[in-house]
Amino acid sequence: VRESTFHIEKPLESYGVDNWIWDERDRLVRTWKCYEWAVDPNERFLAKSFKATGVTYSQLGREARVRLVWNRLDSGRLLFDKNGPGVPELYEEMRRIHRRKQKDGELVYVRDKDDRTAALEDAIEILDGIQRREVTSLSAVRGEATGRRYRRQEFVSRV
Repeated sequence: VRESTFHIEKPLESYGVDNWIWDERDRLVRTWKCYEWAVDPNERFLAKSFKATGVTYSQLGREARVRLVWNRLDSGRLLFDKNGPGVPELYEEMRRIHRRKQKDGELVYVRDKDDRTAALEDAIEILDGIQRREVTSLSAVRGEATGRRYRRQEFVSRV
């Protein structure tokens, strides 16, 4: 992780969030050659206009993204540039996230003010996650046939 852009330097009232997002995207493309973009599940409407991929929307999707981050950390494929803009803040934010046992015994993530962490999880899902199919029409998307044929078998039992 070389950079984590979070706060907005320019006042939103005069500049606009959309303009800021496009400017930051263009800057990151020029600086780091970032060409694939992800948006949070809560911002799925933004994906098409921003030319990005919306990540999965469910609690299981979030758990899967967390596992992808842990896999990268465990394998040494996720490194943090401690001098990069916003990176120390991202790292500290990630350290605050933990699990808590609920009354029913289920362990859930305690997440508060975790926008940077969620953005990193979204990026890693795009890099390491499952392949998605682009749906271009409203027809059904079916998997490939295996070619197996099943025949009904009858069994007779003797007494």
